[in-house]
Amino acid sequence: MLEAIPAAKNDKDIYLLSAVLHSLADQDCIKILRNLAIAIADTGARIAIMELVVPEFKADISSAACDMQMFMATRGKERTITEWQNLFDQAELMFEELIQLRSIGKILVLKQR
Repeated sequence: MLEAIPAAKNDKDIYLLSAVLHSLADQDCIKILRNLAIAIADTGARIAIMELVVPEFKADISSAACDMQMFMATRGKERTITEWQNLFDQAELMFEELIQLRSIGKILVLKQR
């Protein structure tokens, strides 16, 4: 993912990353997201990122605990929607939709600008 990602063929393709980016530093996330942007090009394919989205203020105990685990064990972190949007902007991707799940995670849907 840090070097290249196979190209999408059409708008039926979707790339799913589940609990991947939270364990990486921002620069590696941006590199992967840029490679995904190249892979989807103008096909209409989407990117779905299943991750925790930390509240902007007063994080709940579960998201704070997950963030602490990322801090201690990886170079990554749990991110707020603003922090996710910043990464998407730097990768020149458009944030399209936030899908709520019954779990603590959410799905962030992205497309080509």
